[in-house]
Amino acid sequence: MKRLLLIALLLLPLSVSAVDFSWNGMFRTRTADFTEHHWYNVGVENPDVNTLTDYRMRLFTNAVFSDSLKAVWGVEVDGVWGNEEQNRDEINVKTKHLYMDFAPDFLDMLSVRVGLQPYKDPFGSAIFDEDAVGIFFFPKFESFNLKAGWLQFHNQDISEDRDDNLFVLEGSKDFDSFSLGAAFLYDMGFRDPHILDHAMSPMIMIWPLEYNNMWLGIHGKYHTDALEAGGHFVYNSSTFTENIDFPIDVDSSGFFAYLYGKYNISEKMNVKLHFGYTPGMDYDSDDLTFFTAIKPQANLYGLEYFFYGPVFDHATMLNTYGDYFGQTVLALNINYDFLYMNAGMIKANFDNYSSTDEKEFGKEIDFGFNYPVTDGLTLSGVYALFMPGKFMEERYGHKETAHELAFKLEYQF
Repeated sequence: MKRLLLIALLLLPLSVSAVDFSWNGMFRTRTADFTEHHWYNVGVENPDVNTLTDYRMRLFTNAVFSDSLKAVWGVEVDGVWGNEEQNRDEINVKTKHLYMDFAPDFLDMLSVRVGLQPYKDPFGSAIFDEDAVGIFFFPKFESFNLKAGWLQFHNQDISEDRDDNLFVLEGSKDFDSFSLGAAFLYDMGFRDPHILDHAMSPMIMIWPLEYNNMWLGIHGKYHTDALEAGGHFVYNSSTFTENIDFPIDVDSSGFFAYLYGKYNISEKMNVKLHFGYTPGMDYDSDDLTFFTAIKPQANLYGLEYFFYGPVFDHATMLNTYGDYFGQTVLALNINYDFLYMNAGMIKANFDNYSSTDEKEFGKEIDFGFNYPVTDGLTLSGVYALFMPGKFMEERYGHKETAHELAFKLEYQF
């Protein structure tokens, strides 16, 4: 037995040496002082000002066994400075990615990815931008790109109290100065029937137990040395199935239209203009019209406070481009070398809402910088001001200008 163990130990380096290992990842730490102007702060005229510092590390191990077989394992460590969990094992460590890429010998034109993997929709993360377990197929064609897959996530994985099966089909084609793509996503969902038993708020809506969501859209981009323009249009429909808590079948529909234009004034300076639109509910109509999503990450416009910003996303008011109120967004980004300024206006698109006729969410202006400290290490900072509009004042009691002062030090390797 000892001889067998010795032989195994001697052969282990030989087997390991046949695998090509590489590592990549990131480390960041962020700090922010911000006004807690969130939707749940209803009626708070003087909301709290919070200070928070956090950190994150991601380490990905890539094991290449051959030209047709590769495995990736990634871990993530998150924490907030000062929390009691900092030195306790396994509290703040999670598996980020764990998947395998392979190409079958009998089918050279196909590659497959299976396991816990990232997926981001091609519509600016309007629908889904998260990690989930599933399988994706990547057929290889010379003239266009295609991928199809299935993701499955259960209670707490992506969103609390729901189980989903998400099916994805994407295709795109690149031309000399133009790219065009389309995508179809279909979500079959089931919500925990006991959601009301452990709801945090007695005001929570009664949701149907079963629902189906569909998204169908196109996206495109045109670019030259000085000019870039593009956008997307994605249509969404949803069906909620009748059950004991939801006594009728209900259908809803909506869309998200987005356009942008970017002009490079010089090597150091560029200007980018955004326009986005999602419809809102008409509360006097029997038709439900709004855009819905699964796990969006709203970061198209560059606005730091109202949406997910490039520096610190904890103070975000919305992580989605659409809800019952709808949105019209007009935003401007001006970049000069390592400095930038972002500004935007956001309004709602509902009709006949009982609480208020005002539709202005507010205006925002940000001043920031992204400075390369050394190779791979970047220091970012931003000062954002959000001026609540009449809708925020009448509906939620938010009157005072909100702020966010944030810094981020991030190393990519």
